[in-house]
Amino acid sequence: MNHVIEMQQLSFSYGKKHALKNIRIQMNENQLIGLIGRNGSGKTTMMKLCAGLLVPKSGEIKVFGQNPVNNLSVLNEVIYSYTKVPFKAPLTLERIITDFGRFYEHFDMVFAYKLMDYFSLNHRAKYSSLSQGMCSLVSFICAISTRAKLTLLDEPVIGMDITIRHMVYEILLRDYMEYPRTIIISSHILSEIQDLLSEMIIIDNGAVLLYKALDELQTMAYRIEGGREEVETFLTNRTVLYKEHKVTGSLAVLEASFDAAADKECKQLNLSLSKVTPEELYIYKTNDRKEMDIECLWEKQI
Repeated sequence: MNHVIEMQQLSFSYGKKHALKNIRIQMNENQLIGLIGRNGSGKTTMMKLCAGLLVPKSGEIKVFGQNPVNNLSVLNEVIYSYTKVPFKAPLTLERIITDFGRFYEHFDMVFAYKLMDYFSLNHRAKYSSLSQGMCSLVSFICAISTRAKLTLLDEPVIGMDITIRHMVYEILLRDYMEYPRTIIISSHILSEIQDLLSEMIIIDNGAVLLYKALDELQTMAYRIEGGREEVETFLTNRTVLYKEHKVTGSLAVLEASFDAAADKECKQLNLSLSKVTPEELYIYKTNDRKEMDIECLWEKQI
């Protein structure tokens, strides 16, 4: 499989704050990739580096095999979209669509206007007068209509109501199927987009924790629940991703595929077994209080 983006020991910082730390990753071509992480995890910085808007402090990034910074042959095939673009002039939506058509060779003007009408957007409305949700919608329409080989959607549904969000996701998936290309969509809410994705990147504190196909994520971890002593016995010599002891019982998440030996031991120890969804895996992977029992919040002071 070809790689559309390659990062080698890539780091970036804002002053003394490290946004990305020694990133090494090769992103596959023609995939719909979720870039998942909490606010401040480094998602936007990574996208801006891919779009040539930032220069790495150290390491190397290649997009389509080339450095994207000030590289028109690369940037003509890349679109970076975010919530509200600070246009210098009070532009109408019609003017914005026209300008996108001039810059991007494969911009589908007919499709863009169909989307505008589908969402009942006034072509002559001033962008500066729109709500945050409508600004997000216009940015999405412009981005998806470019049909760029690399489409970077940075938290694209901010401010949209639930109905519009689901319409946007449906359009995104259908257009990806009609015109395959690499689409990376960043979010901190995985549950809304996981059914769209073919691959997922989890990023936390400037580091990539994993990059996997969605079907692989379904089998890379499992959860056990039961008595505290039995859970601790089962965890011996196993890789524990998360552990929590409650008054009502204990649970643990193990980063491994479930096998016959584990199944047999679970039954012997009277432990219940369940699958871990991609969203739950993301939560467990980025939980920085893995050994903290929330029951301590209700402990009585002596």
